Amino acid sequence: VRVCALSGPAAYRPISTRRPSVGSGRRCSRLHIQTLLPILYDSSNDLHRSIKYHPEQPNRISVCLDALRSREEEAGGAGCAGFDLVDMVSVGREELSAARAALTKVHSDEYVARFEEKCGRSREARIAEGRPPLGFVGNIDEDTYLTTESFGVFMRAATSWNGAVDAAMADGGAALALVRPPGHHATRTLANGFCVFNFAAASAVHALAAGGKRVSILDWDVHYGQGTARIVGEMEGVRYASLHQVPAFPYEGEDPGVSGSHQNVLSVPVQAGTTWDSGYSDAYENVALPFLSSAGEWVPDVVIVSAGYDGLEADDLASVSLAPADYGMMVKKLHEHLEREHGGSVPPVVLGLEGGYQLRTDDGRGLDAAVMETVASLVDCFVG
Repeated sequence: VRVCALSGPAAYRPISTRRPSVGSGRRCSRLHIQTLLPILYDSSNDLHRSIKYHPEQPNRISVCLDALRSREEEAGGAGCAGFDLVDMVSVGREELSAARAALTKVHSDEYVARFEEKCGRSREARIAEGRPPLGFVGNIDEDTYLTTESFGVFMRAATSWNGAVDAAMADGGAALALVRPPGHHATRTLANGFCVFNFAAASAVHALAAGGKRVSILDWDVHYGQGTARIVGEMEGVRYASLHQVPAFPYEGEDPGVSGSHQNVLSVPVQAGTTWDSGYSDAYENVALPFLSSAGEWVPDVVIVSAGYDGLEADDLASVSLAPADYGMMVKKLHEHLEREHGGSVPPVVLGLEGGYQLRTDDGRGLDAAVMETVASLVDCFVG
C-alpha cells in the first residue's frame, strides 16, 4: 500500500517495475509488472459517519479493502494480484484545489462554499468549547448527514475520482476510485440520497479539461442518478446512461428513452426481481452500451462508470437480483463492446464507487464479493 503525498500532476504515478514481495513462502511469478490497476482510496473516510446506524458507512470501504488485501496475500504480496492500493489520505493541495474547481463547474462556488463553511464553523465551535474537533453536525435531509470533517472527506473523494481519471488516461487502461460517499444523486443545487457532491459529473469535467473530447458515463447503480442526469443533460461532450430499478428512489427516470438538452441522457429502467439472464444483460448490452459508444456516431475518449452495487440480490435497499459475478461480467462486456466499436483499441475506463450497502454475507453475495469480481475482471481485461 502506498500513501499518496505528492503534489502536482503526478499525484498518481503508475509503478513500472516492482520486486515482488514474499508472503507465506510464496513468490509472485510476474517478475516484471508493466501495469497495475490503481485502486485509490481514503483511509480517513471514517471521519464522515453518522452517530447512529446508517447504511452509508465507513465499513463499506473497510470490507472491500480487507478482501483486496487478502487477495494480495494469496497472490504472494503487494502488486502480485495485478492491482495497486493507493491511499489518498495525504494528497497534495494542488490536487485538492483542482478537485474543488471541478466540483464548482457542476455545482457552484456558493454551493461548495456552503458545506465547507458549515463543517468548518462547527469544527471551530467544538474546539472553542474544549471538545474534540470531530463531531456530528446534523442531517441535510433524512438520508444525508454531515460531520465536522465531512468536507475534507468529500474533497479527498473527488480527488480520488479525478486521480483515477488521470491514471487511466496516462496509462491508457483502467482505474478504480474506492471512496465514499456516493455522489450521483447530488444535483447542481441539492444534496440528497446520501450524496452531497456529484463526483461522476465532476470527473467528466476533469477528463474534458485533461484533453478528452467526448466522455461517456455508465451508471449501473440500482437507483437512477438524477443528479448526474440533470447536470450532464446540460453539457456538450458528455453522454450518460443509467440502468436502474423502477419504481425506486428518487422516483425519476421511470420512462425509457433519451432526454437532455443535447439528447445525451438515456434512461434504461428495469423491474424489481430482474436478474442478469432475465433482462438485465439484454438492457445492458443492447441498449445502454451502444448509446455510450457507437462507431461513426459517438466514440468516447474516456468512459466513467458510476459503479453502484445495490443491485445485488442480497442488498435490502432495492429489489434487483444481480449476483457478484454479474458485475465482473459487466466489466468484460463493456471492454468487449468498446474494443469492437473502437476498432480494437479501448479508451481509458474509470470506475468510482456509488451505492452498495450489503457489506458481506456468509455465502459471498455482498459488496465485498461484487467489488472483488469487478477488480478481477478489470485486471483480466486491462492489465497486461
